[in-house]
Amino acid sequence: MYKVAICDDNPADLQLITDYLTEPEFHYPLELFSFHDGVELAHAYQKEGQFDLIILDMMMDRLNGIETALKIRKVDQNVAILIVTATVEYAIEGYKINAARYIVKPVSKREFQKITRNIFAFIDKKRGAYYRFPSKSGTTVISMEDIFYFESDIRSIHISSRQGDYTFTGRISAVESLMRIPESPLGLWKSRRKAMDFSGSIRVSL
Repeated sequence: MYKVAICDDNPADLQLITDYLTEPEFHYPLELFSFHDGVELAHAYQKEGQFDLIILDMMMDRLNGIETALKIRKVDQNVAILIVTATVEYAIEGYKINAARYIVKPVSKREFQKITRNIFAFIDKKRGAYYRFPSKSGTTVISMEDIFYFESDIRSIHISSRQGDYTFTGRISAVESLMRIPESPLGLWKSRRKAMDFSGSIRVSL
């Protein structure tokens, strides 16, 4: 799950970004928080805790994007910040607050989703805590903390998780390689009667 804060004092732009993030084909597990100005975000940051990504409009009343980000950087040096700006001349300001990227309005869905995917991939690399697999809607992403176990049935992989059960076509060796779990000498993944969770413990399916 990614905690994402969207801060923009223009309701239409705020809704547009929300729509881009919640489209079914984007398919990332998100918890979204909307803020209508920088003061609101800076104040709420103390209560909501840390976010994974902050999408921040540059030109806002009361506190602009840079001023808001500077307040956030005082308490969180790691959160990824994506600056949304109406003009390129303000993009250089993003370096002051170590912004991950910036994007110029009007925001293109294709460009925005590409940038956010790259940011999420960077977050995943730091965490090493998400598993992706193919699904009918494209790609499903599950937090490793939410996965109970993987199970192999011929060329199908079954995942049991807090969100539910999933099945996709694949080989358990690929999962094994990705998760870096030593291969069992008993070959227990290859039996529908047995499975292994991501921590390496063994369980028997009932």
